[in-house]
Amino acid sequence: MTKDLIEVRIGYEGFGEGCEIANDSASWEERFLTILNRDYRDDAMCVRIGADRKTGLEVGAMMKSYVDKEFTKELASERKARVGEYRSKLVRAIEGLEAAAALYRHRDPERAALFQSEAEKLQAELPRADELLRAKRHGRERDHGILDSIRQVLGKHMGPVSYKTLANLINTGLEADGQYDPDDPVTEDDVRMSLKNFLNRNPNWNRTENKAAAK
Repeated sequence: MTKDLIEVRIGYEGFGEGCEIANDSASWEERFLTILNRDYRDDAMCVRIGADRKTGLEVGAMMKSYVDKEFTKELASERKARVGEYRSKLVRAIEGLEAAAALYRHRDPERAALFQSEAEKLQAELPRADELLRAKRHGRERDHGILDSIRQVLGKHMGPVSYKTLANLINTGLEADGQYDPDDPVTEDDVRMSLKNFLNRNPNWNRTENKAAAK
């Protein structure tokens, strides 16, 4: 699962470097694994994850990407900067193609039509770029795209992952990170609603496509 772990850490629209798991015994991932094995014995999937140390540490590293607010803030900043740069290039390309179409309209109507057609294709990409630039983080200031990527990776390697299991993994991560509030734990309903809202707001979301775009 290491390759998919890397994809979650750096493949989500290309952000970040260095997904290595710390080697010291008091590492974040070690704390995650200890808490998971201590507190979530009633969740069969959590038991499976915790029973294999390598898998448990890798899942811990993935969850750290989700619960670490600084990672999420930096991720959003980096992504918006890239989208903004791409949008600027789109606008310049559209303007250039439209200018070329106008120049060739009487000289070579067929070529002018080709330039205009290409401009319209690029124009169709602008709404998506604008949508990404307007996007804000929701709920607990975390990026649910990362959570959905984690769900897909775990599903690929371990079978279907329930919302309850995702909630348990998030709470484990929050406790490992010192953010857990026992009076306000993340519930399976929270996870269900967060992912539903995220996917509704991002109908074109695809972890694989984001990974490919980062290469």
